[in-house]
Parts: sequence; structure tokens; C-alpha cells
Amino acid sequence: MRRINDPVILRDCLSRLASGPLTPAQARLLLASRGIRAQHKAVEAALQDFGRVSLPVPKQSKQHKPRLKSLDDLPLTPREREIMERLRRERERL
Repeated sequence: MRRINDPVILRDCLSRLASGPLTPAQARLLLASRGIRAQHKAVEAALQDFGRVSLPVPKQSKQHKPRLKSLDDLPLTPREREIMERLRRERERL
């Protein structure tokens, strides 16, 4: 595989290989199918130079906090309950 990190050359390669808008990942896969490796930043620059703004990346939703069981429902010794309460208080501060 050849490594090409020049956005101008990558833009020319992509213009020959693709007909529609691409995400950077799709562009890298397309280039890899032709034996060309490229850095993510170089591919993004090539897509923008070519006039194809990369498709928006779907936003990841905030990670949901797992619901914690009530300490009363758990079979804990008094010492374990004390430790769990302390850990939960520390987690809430963060």
C-alpha cells in the first residue's frame, strides 16, 4: 500500500473514484480499496478542498447513568452499606 497525505493528490484520486458526497471514513475505505493509505486529517482536507463538505457525523448521545438500586434492596452488611454510601456520594460530586 502507498501512503499519500497530500490533500491535493487525494482530492484528485477521490474525484476519479467517487461521484457523490463521502464521509472521511468512506473516502478512506475507497482509497484503501485502491491500495492507498491516508491520514484522517488529510482525507478531511481533501474532501473540503474538493468542495464536498464531509457528511455530518451523528452526535453521540450523552451516556446515560445506570440506575442504581436502593441500598435497602441489596443484601449488604453494615460495613458494606457504609462503603457503598460513601462511594455514591463521591460519584455524585463528579
